Amino acid sequence: HLPFRDWCGICVSAKAADPAHRRRPEGAPPTTPILQADFFFMNRRADRDKATGISLVCVTTGAVAGCGLPAKSKGIFVVEFLAAAIGEWGYLDVVLRTDNEPAIEAIARALRDARKPHRTVLETVPRFSHASLGHAENANRLLEEAVRCLLATLADCGKVVGAGDALLAW
Repeated sequence: HLPFRDWCGICVSAKAADPAHRRRPEGAPPTTPILQADFFFMNRRADRDKATGISLVCVTTGAVAGCGLPAKSKGIFVVEFLAAAIGEWGYLDVVLRTDNEPAIEAIARALRDARKPHRTVLETVPRFSHASLGHAENANRLLEEAVRCLLATLADCGKVVGAGDALLAW
């Protein structure tokens, strides 16, 4: 279930948190939706490997999409996933913000090319400026918490899922 509930042992054990209650900014929202994308990584203490995922968040609406990946690469799967999420949200032209990591920049360029004739304006935030991708960082935390809740539920049933298991990426 979502959101976090303090009466739920799984939520508490997965360290999930209530979403922040923020005032809505005044004024009209931007005419072109601003999206942020970032990688996230998960593992259990017993695992050497880390599971890789990617998140996409709309700064305007707070909509979040995320999926597990076999690796940090621009494979067709990740580009199709991101394009499908943008399409499901009903966006044509978008601004996509990422950090300057080569793998995510390559994905952003491939996404821009795959979405033509729709415009995808690419923006890169300053190096080592995690706050510039604050919405994506929050989305990563939300996705990680949700996965930890699912893994804790499976562990309660006696099923342990490691970082290298295909189920985790799924």
